[in-house]
Amino acid sequence: MCGIVAVVDTREMVSTDLIDRMRASIVHRGPDGGGTFTAQGRHFSVGLGAQRLSILDLSPAGMMPMPNEDESVWIVYNGEVYNHLAIRANLERRGHCYRSRTDTETVLHAYEEYGPDCFAMFNGIFACAIYDTRQERVVLARDRTGVKPLYYAEQAGQLVCASELKALASTDLVTPEVDPTALEIYLALGYVPAPYALLRGVHKL
Repeated sequence: MCGIVAVVDTREMVSTDLIDRMRASIVHRGPDGGGTFTAQGRHFSVGLGAQRLSILDLSPAGMMPMPNEDESVWIVYNGEVYNHLAIRANLERRGHCYRSRTDTETVLHAYEEYGPDCFAMFNGIFACAIYDTRQERVVLARDRTGVKPLYYAEQAGQLVCASELKALASTDLVTPEVDPTALEIYLALGYVPAPYALLRGVHKL
């Protein structure tokens, strides 16, 4: 289990303090290390953060946020892609150079090679945020069965997302108020299905 956060802001530069505060609220998801990345693009700024639980590669090479070779694509990722070795072999044949043994890097290179179509290739449970400087876009993705959580909220030119609600509540964008519709669904079903979330103004990807 890892914890990821991401912020996109069309108004001003995303501060490292904001990303660090969001990460600190979910440090229990990744006690093996954390990292923050911020950048200003042409039309918006981006902040990515991660708390890492080391499993497939215990070395610093697996730290996140993780860039590709030329730092044109960045990823924060939580989960496991079970067929990552087979996908990695194909990507290496296509010329992609690896620096780690992580499935995180396979997701990164697969996106670099195939774009958002890459997610259909993965057999696993995952959630991720990818910043693509070439296309100037941020892509959020989650496994099809929704095992790994990813929540988001957006308003006034800003989007925030994270693995847990408490990370969103640590920002000024989300007020920690219960959404009565989501609560009603929870009491009826015993869980809250997407796109609902227990906090008002927050959605589950």
